[in-house]
Amino acid sequence: HPIDGHGAHRKFRRTGRRYFPRCRTRRDADRRHHHPEQHRHHVWGGIFSYSNLTAVQAQISNNTSEGAGGGLYFINTVLHLDRSTVASNSASSSAGGVGVQDGTLSCYNESTIRENSADWGGGVYLNSGAIEGCELESNEANYGGGIGIHAAEEFRLESLTVKENTAVHYGGGVYTNDVRGEMNSCLIEGNTAEYGGGMIVFGEESTIVLNEGKYLSNQASENGGGIYFDMGYLEGNSIDFGLVEQVNSPDDIGVYESNYSGLGEDRSFICQDTSGVFSCSY
Repeated sequence: HPIDGHGAHRKFRRTGRRYFPRCRTRRDADRRHHHPEQHRHHVWGGIFSYSNLTAVQAQISNNTSEGAGGGLYFINTVLHLDRSTVASNSASSSAGGVGVQDGTLSCYNESTIRENSADWGGGVYLNSGAIEGCELESNEANYGGGIGIHAAEEFRLESLTVKENTAVHYGGGVYTNDVRGEMNSCLIEGNTAEYGGGMIVFGEESTIVLNEGKYLSNQASENGGGIYFDMGYLEGNSIDFGLVEQVNSPDDIGVYESNYSGLGEDRSFICQDTSGVFSCSY
């Protein structure tokens, strides 16, 4: 029995432990400083939870939120998606597909988050916590088409596939702003944005370490096809930026560099091999 909201604006709220075997739940129920209006109106779309959830063969789709969390939103808990799909949900503020606040989202057996949309974080919005093993594809947002991460004191992205997502402005695959954390063994491929087709790093407080990731065939209309770095600290270890048909456009790494007049300019870097090790700080 799918939870299909058909665009309605109602809440399906869960508290306490829940397990959904073979469930298809569908009931509707300036550049550096942009951030989502968190929990605007306190209206969620499909499922809202303070407790652990396990969804098996679930389909959560076509739900709409006037605030945050079109498909699901959960706080201080763990969500397991097993052979499940979160698709075609929307939120007017953040977290078109899934909102994670101080929790962990784990995906198993080809579970996908796709074709969701929001102003910020089309696929997933993360505010401290972890995302593991998920495939995020064809999500859309103004900021952070695949994933939007804001003001996270600690985050971890592990073994993700972030593919063919779109941001109108910044961070087609991943958008970060004032965050501290790491990305391990993630594939960031075929995403598009104005700046930071694959990923963008904003915020003086940002400290991000990338380990053994792949940034392939991402595209920015302005700068930072693979990664755009604005400020903070960014370190990369064993990063594959692709060769020949998998190159990022117009560059692998774009860096915003201020000058003495208080204005700034973009610089571009192309990585010549597939074992990129780099660091950026500002």
